[in-house]
Amino acid sequence: MKYFTLYQLNKSIQKHLQSIQREVWITAEVAQVNIAEHCYLELVQKDEQTERIVARSRGIIWSKRLDELYGNLGEDLENLLAPGVKVLVQVMLNFHQVHGLSLLISDIDPRYTLGELELKRQATLKKLQELDLLNRQKLLTLPPVLQRIAIISSPEAAGYTDFINQLQHNAYGYDFQLTLYQTAVQGERALPEIARQLQQVHEEAYDVVVLIRGGGSKLDLEVFNEFAIAEQIALLPYPVLTGIGHHRDETVADLVAYHALKTPTAVAEFLIQYNLEFEMRLQQLLDRIVRKADGVLEYQLEVYRQLENNIKNLTQNKLQQEHTFLQNQKMLLQTRVDFMLQKTRLQLEAMEKQIESLSPERVLARGFSITLKDGKVVKPGLEVLPGDVLSTHTSVQVIESKVLKIQQKNENIE
Repeated sequence: MKYFTLYQLNKSIQKHLQSIQREVWITAEVAQVNIAEHCYLELVQKDEQTERIVARSRGIIWSKRLDELYGNLGEDLENLLAPGVKVLVQVMLNFHQVHGLSLLISDIDPRYTLGELELKRQATLKKLQELDLLNRQKLLTLPPVLQRIAIISSPEAAGYTDFINQLQHNAYGYDFQLTLYQTAVQGERALPEIARQLQQVHEEAYDVVVLIRGGGSKLDLEVFNEFAIAEQIALLPYPVLTGIGHHRDETVADLVAYHALKTPTAVAEFLIQYNLEFEMRLQQLLDRIVRKADGVLEYQLEVYRQLENNIKNLTQNKLQQEHTFLQNQKMLLQTRVDFMLQKTRLQLEAMEKQIESLSPERVLARGFSITLKDGKVVKPGLEVLPGDVLSTHTSVQVIESKVLKIQQKNENIE
């Protein structure tokens, strides 16, 4: 039986493949990446329905070509050579007796990847629309003042530093309570960390959530097109502001957020301006209240002045009336007193005349006399006996007599 050694078989395969000396363009998904001096990749193809791997090959970019690609593509090369990214690469078959089959990569077309990403982006937007999540944030309302702010960003990002400086050194002295939820904003760690921090924010209480990055290429920002991040943003009970740092394209995160701004600095300016507008509204309300209060006070002062004048006039009129009344009463009283005094005086004079006319001297002068017994007037009740000495007084003389006989009235005189 004829047989070959493994080396002979691999050498034969190598010789056969070397006869195919041409480069071809293939599409594949990057499964693993290891960059040292050279770049070693694991390329796979998956079934579109089951996501099962149906093909797998090893890719190599030699260091010299890797430097050239860096020169052509810049930072986008790192995003292209990342797990999960679908790429269009130009390759040449290479077979080594020890290391086996590999694909020597000489070029990468970023347009294919961007096209694939755009298709993925549109699929994400459609899914959000179907789940009624795309405009959910737009139904929220910002509180009157924005103070408690959750920040989802990398502290090393230049955009984060600009954002913090803008807020802390604002011209109006506004104080913001800032809480940083630290996360990577690019690379393999970005997607799980951002999604996890958004979920963590959901468990706290904030006025607004800020998602900032600070610029980058289109591929750098691809993580913000992921459904997992957009879903977490949509489900947050607080408005989300994005300042991812791009000026032309909108990410899915921008579209699903409450409000999208171009840069972290623009987000800071929005927060400051929002609070300034609230302060201005308060000032306008205060001015209106002051003007209204001044008007009310002026009106009330005028009312009080009128009341004061009315009270003063009424008081003066009342005092004048009372004064006139008292004067009249005084005159009336004086008249009555004078009348009573005159009447009393006349009565007294009449009584005086009557008394004077009834005085013993006047009675005696009219021919009457008064008889006394022992200095007492003889009248009923005073017993007079025969032999008593009586003195009879007239107006001109006193006659003494001795009682000889007592005769009672109405009796016959003997």
